[in-house]
Amino acid sequence: MSEQLQDRTIYVAPCGQKNPIELFFDEAGYPWKCQQHVQPATHKVLFLSPKGEVEGDFGPKYYCGECVPNIYEVAANQDAYLDVFYGKI
Repeated sequence: MSEQLQDRTIYVAPCGQKNPIELFFDEAGYPWKCQQHVQPATHKVLFLSPKGEVEGDFGPKYYCGECVPNIYEVAANQDAYLDVFYGKI
């Protein structure tokens, strides 16, 4: 894989907890399908714990180029964050 970090931001929860969000791209695609479509995923949104680690419910969500969420919008809105984090989007 030739995965590349495209962007990162931080979601600040109402309690003040800071959770990093990173967006990755792999032109060759990931071995998983898009969360919303049946086509191969080319983007990964990685939700990290406040410690900057993948643990518990934190981890990746995979998307095609058509439906990859804007991580800045996700970080700015609690409902959007929870929807993407829990795989509703």
